[in-house]
Amino acid sequence: MIVMKFGGSSVGAPDRIARVVEIVRGRLPRKPVVVVSAFRGVTDDLLGLGRDALGGSPCSRS
Repeated sequence: MIVMKFGGSSVGAPDRIARVVEIVRGRLPRKPVVVVSAFRGVTDDLLGLGRDALGGSPCSRS
């Protein structure tokens, strides 16, 4: 077994996701466990929304 973690810019665009798929496929004999974190920018957006909520600001992010 192998644990593979991807996130940020490695899953931030369709071509990058395709590359991750290639990498994982190449390791299928090792029975990979794949962990994928948030797409690029999502964590920052979530933190910003949390800060807005704490400050009572209306949601201005899309």
